Amino acid sequence: MCQWFASSTNLGLIQESILHPENLQVGKLVYQKYAAIIARTVQSQGLLGQDLEDIVHETLRRVLSGFCHFTRRRRGSFRAWLRRVTRSATVEFIRKNRQMDGPTARRVGQNVANSMVQEYDLEILEMAIRRVQLEVHPRHWAFFEKVHLQDCSPKEVAQGTGLTTDAIYKACQRVEKRLIQIARELDSRGMRE
Repeated sequence: MCQWFASSTNLGLIQESILHPENLQVGKLVYQKYAAIIARTVQSQGLLGQDLEDIVHETLRRVLSGFCHFTRRRRGSFRAWLRRVTRSATVEFIRKNRQMDGPTARRVGQNVANSMVQEYDLEILEMAIRRVQLEVHPRHWAFFEKVHLQDCSPKEVAQGTGLTTDAIYKACQRVEKRLIQIARELDSRGMRE
């Protein structure tokens, strides 16, 4: 008997895909969600083209076929399991097709695991950015982008706006504080799963 977890959007999505394979839209969402993360992770190891596609497909096949045996023990369990499945599929592919020795293949496997953690962190940040952009005044977001992403000083940004440097600095601080708050909320609610 499979144990399902509808409490997490992503785990619920996988559950829906397995229970209703005829619903192609759900299957497509699962593929889009996880194929991109897996592909970027594997690609970071220099695997491209057909090799990359083969590993992504094999990883997703293993995830969908093994999901019935997955048990969520704590927040982050699914991420850890997906990381292990991706690492395993990648290492097996490399060993089989590239004749790597054990230590080299293990190093690649560890790199894959580390890269997947970074991919999840980027995903959280992107989701937080999208939410903050909807919440804050567009002008404040523009100030934040100029100061934090384009390396302009608050003084440079203030020129021509009619605002003081201090006002620009405070607007950027509010946006940054909200961005951090939302990222923490997303992470703590299991949005990484």
